[in-house]
Amino acid sequence: ESYLRRLARANHLRPSYLRAYLTGRQRSRVQIERLAWIPAFDVLPLVTLETRRRLYQRAEAEQWLLVFEHDPAVVSGRLGKEGKGVGLVEATALR
Repeated sequence: ESYLRRLARANHLRPSYLRAYLTGRQRSRVQIERLAWIPAFDVLPLVTLETRRRLYQRAEAEQWLLVFEHDPAVVSGRLGKEGKGVGLVEATALR
């Protein structure tokens, strides 16, 4: 059974409704919450910023479940409006 199917079941969702985005090695919850967090070695930082902005808007609109593989405290969550920006809402913490 796949990880995403188990995650869907744990969140009381049908797997067909689960939209997940595995955030990858360099993405922790803190980096996701800071839109302008861009590595110093990025050769196209403005392209990266605009790409992240579009991706975050889509993730929020479609209610993607973000899975943080390398975050020590938070397993998953969804993006939502927070002040003037986007923040992590519905976070699932490790117990």
